Amino acid sequence: MPITVDLRAQREAYTPPPALVIEPEEPVIEEEPVIEIQEERGANVFKEVILEPLRVLTGTGVAPEAISDSVGNLQQVIETTGSPIPDGVDPSAHWLLETQTKRVLAVHGQQYRLVTNRQVVDAYENAFTRAAQAGLQAYDLGNPTITNNIGDQGARMIRQYVYDTEIMHLAPNVPVAFEVRLLNSYNGTFKAGIIAGATYDGIGLTWGGAAVQNFGKHTAGLSLETIMGNIGNALRSWNSAMQSASHWHNVTLDIPDLELILNQTSAFSTDRGRTTFYTVSAPLFRMNGRTALTMYLALCKWASDPAFVQQANRDNAAVVRINRERNVRQILRSDAWATYTQPMENAA
Repeated sequence: MPITVDLRAQREAYTPPPALVIEPEEPVIEEEPVIEIQEERGANVFKEVILEPLRVLTGTGVAPEAISDSVGNLQQVIETTGSPIPDGVDPSAHWLLETQTKRVLAVHGQQYRLVTNRQVVDAYENAFTRAAQAGLQAYDLGNPTITNNIGDQGARMIRQYVYDTEIMHLAPNVPVAFEVRLLNSYNGTFKAGIIAGATYDGIGLTWGGAAVQNFGKHTAGLSLETIMGNIGNALRSWNSAMQSASHWHNVTLDIPDLELILNQTSAFSTDRGRTTFYTVSAPLFRMNGRTALTMYLALCKWASDPAFVQQANRDNAAVVRINRERNVRQILRSDAWATYTQPMENAA
């Protein structure tokens, strides 16, 4: 804080000789505190985008390679160089482009309302700022580690927040950190929203009750009340799931048990699917034993580790994780899983 010297009081107390001039003291200014900015990793999810009428842009020389694969069968329409729009195409259609590269991310009808990644991120992060200002300790999760991912060549955003100060234990040596993935898309595949998760040793975790919570339609859904409600639901879901799984490290599974559990989803119905799972799970089983907890970690590693995604889909690994987690949740909600993982005192 600056030190202020009251020179007027000094003059009243002492009048110097005329030849003597007293220079006022310079106030001491303290340096501003250094604010640590949280570093972000991964892709740039904040590229500028613009929504323009299809008729205006038709024939302006946009190269075919600038068209995202996710646009799909509309690609023929976009590549048309003539001025008329082909029959069967909505004349009010718009296409969404990256402003700088002119890459086409999607084609939309007249009713589409653009919600940018920046709007979604700002709304989510401002909710925590407002909660802190209001003194809501339940939402004080500390500074997260942020990793940005894109899918469909930039048409989808999956922004991961890992809150390392929020820890629960699935076992004495298995600390699990709370995770939120913030979603948005320009091609209609995601609505703006969040999905709760967790991380352990590089493995992204899900559970039976984890599902996408949408913010609502357009920017109206980006309200403080909606977002805080979703965050609160995510925290409660995570807390409940981790407590329910806290005994899994004491549940032993035999090979027939594993096979029956894998049969609960079509993802492992083929020899290739089974082989991939056992490739993922073998090191974990060797290290930690064949328990329900190890089975759970192996399923989540299969879903979340890009190393087990085909090379052609690696750029979409964050999207693949979301899709595969549906299979994992299908297993975790099955009667077979409930039967094998119930606590011993409740077993029939």
